Amino acid sequence: NASGRACAVKFFLIDYNTHHRQTGTKEERQAWREAEMADKLADAEKEKQFWNRVYGDELKIQVCVIKLNNLWCLMMPYFDQVLDDGEREHCLKHVESHLTRFKGMNLRYNMNDVQWRHVGVRNGCVYIFDLGSLDECHASEINVDAQVEKLRREIQNRD
Repeated sequence: NASGRACAVKFFLIDYNTHHRQTGTKEERQAWREAEMADKLADAEKEKQFWNRVYGDELKIQVCVIKLNNLWCLMMPYFDQVLDDGEREHCLKHVESHLTRFKGMNLRYNMNDVQWRHVGVRNGCVYIFDLGSLDECHASEINVDAQVEKLRREIQNRD
């Protein structure tokens, strides 16, 4: 980042496959791209709000939306991956704690995105990231045990 600290940048890409670049006038294509960019900016801002909501001052780093390479992106903290099965087993209780806290905020982490690649360590603390995978819902709709069990099965299936 600008202060020289390691960070991660998540780009919000435009899917040109859903729109034929050759159709319509130049103005229509430009209007389509501007609309897509506005949607991507909204997605980035929404994820930024989730970061501030769930981690607040805990991380002591600012998550911000910026434009790089003419695309909207989210600049956020860098996390070390959790690759070792023993380390993953140790992290499960911390992941469960985060998922339970999310549930208390009426936020559900998308079950399809409950994966070890979205769990990381920073300054000795375990975090769940890719907060664009959070959805607002009623706490009664959230099954934290099933989410944790999914991660536990991933550890067991690697043996």
